[in-house]
Amino acid sequence: MQIFKDWIINIIVIMIFVTILDAITPNARFKKYIDMVAGIVIIIAIISPVVNMIKGEDFLQKEVLSNALGVKQEEITNDSTYVKAQEDVFVDRYKENMEETMKQWIGRRYDTDVERVSIEFDSDIKDTQRFGYINKVKVYLDDVKEDMTSKIIEDISSFYNVDKSNITIIG
Repeated sequence: MQIFKDWIINIIVIMIFVTILDAITPNARFKKYIDMVAGIVIIIAIISPVVNMIKGEDFLQKEVLSNALGVKQEEITNDSTYVKAQEDVFVDRYKENMEETMKQWIGRRYDTDVERVSIEFDSDIKDTQRFGYINKVKVYLDDVKEDMTSKIIEDISSFYNVDKSNITIIG
């Protein structure tokens, strides 16, 4: 948000400068030239962030990412740090979505209240063959019935291709 703040302050300072310059200009003959130059400067000040964004400077993404992760903007300027931060956010969101999807799937399928689901998975994005493969699943249920436990384990194993020994039902 610092970028927007700086942008607005820059425009305000230019407007104040133009107003002062306009007020101290004694001759009306030069006024139209001063207004024209001032207008061009204001237009450039307003359009420059948009032009930078079009040219590929992704300052908005870096700003949003730095706010979301609590990282300073200077730390994200290094491209490798920026890419790593994006990958971390992606992996976290992927895990959250998988856990929520599995929680809803079990809750609907067995008409039970699922407290939460915790998964461990291959999170190396560079390994495209294994990324996202679920290694372990822990399902936290409010009310556990013994016959339901084995059915849940069987379904998770067959649907998500997880070894049965790596699925735990807790409740």
